[in-house]
Amino acid sequence: MERKQLEYFLAIAAHGSFTSAAGSLHVSQPSLSYAIRGLEKEIGAPLFRRLGRGVALTPPEKPSSPRPAGSSRPSPDSTRRRNG
Repeated sequence: MERKQLEYFLAIAAHGSFTSAAGSLHVSQPSLSYAIRGLEKEIGAPLFRRLGRGVALTPPEKPSSPRPAGSSRPSPDSTRRRNG
């Protein structure tokens, strides 16, 4: 992840649209979209839901892998399985 991509992500989240964020960052909207598309590809998940006239942040995903070795606290899912 590059610093520029993080700046772009934060601007889009704050403005709620690629167009408005591009204007505030003084970059073209296509280059902003391209940078975010690259970041989403790197992360492996969409960061925004594209709406008719704007965007919304996607909800965070729940981890699907088990907790790392050496973790002292059980995950909420594993606690529910044992208790439920």
